[in-house]
Amino acid sequence: MNDVDYKHEVIESVDKEFKAYEADLLDGSKTVEEVYAHSYESMVKAEFRDTICGEVEFNDNVYKALYKERGKILEGLHQDFVGQPHASVNSFEETGFFIEDYCNRYHGEIMREPSEDTGMNMG
Repeated sequence: MNDVDYKHEVIESVDKEFKAYEADLLDGSKTVEEVYAHSYESMVKAEFRDTICGEVEFNDNVYKALYKERGKILEGLHQDFVGQPHASVNSFEETGFFIEDYCNRYHGEIMREPSEDTGMNMG
């Protein structure tokens, strides 16, 4: 049986994705104005990264759902976030709720699977 450590894989993917985003933004080819124009996106993606990579412990199904999007997890979350006028990343708790809601909306079949965990915990 090939067991996947979804949490580990998601954290690794998110960390790698954020580093690539940051490197692209700061590779020297962009003007200060272009980098500044991406400051809000950078802040939102950093909040998602920090929440997923350590501040919140999600139930296994959240990691399993996000695993489906590895390589573009932050991009998917960010794109959805900008389309949700009432969404917030002002606290790890609010960011965690947004991520769980995102998984429920886009990966409902995974989120409805039985899980040993009951939900997110502040870590």
